[in-house]
Amino acid sequence: MMLDELGLDLQAAGIGTRATDLFESRMPEAPDACVAIFDGSGSPPLQAFRADVDVERPRVTVWARALTAAAAAGKMRAVYERWRSMGEGNLTKAAGGTTRYLSIMAAHSPFLLSRDQNERVIYSCNFDILKEVSTS
Repeated sequence: MMLDELGLDLQAAGIGTRATDLFESRMPEAPDACVAIFDGSGSPPLQAFRADVDVERPRVTVWARALTAAAAAGKMRAVYERWRSMGEGNLTKAAGGTTRYLSIMAAHSPFLLSRDQNERVIYSCNFDILKEVSTS
């Protein structure tokens, strides 16, 4: 659900094409250059006395992989610029409808995570999210 919404957002921003070079919950062996979004640990939901407040605080990790450090860093920078301080808005659900996101904020700057077994470069960044609880 949430990863689908975030994947659709990155696709709409021109950062990748879902299931081609933009993936949720996995980073396949091919293609060499791609972006993957993973669930992270996040923080506890907000507790409030008001019945109309139902907010969760997940975290996602994004990896950008490419053959060169410059290409991987550039793709990760595109994601970072898209989400580093995104304010309130609605993101489209894959099955239709929307979910209200209050904010998406980078937890830090993008960094070189590693090289994989094929010497491809992987950059990473974590994003903290504040959003309404998804019901479907």
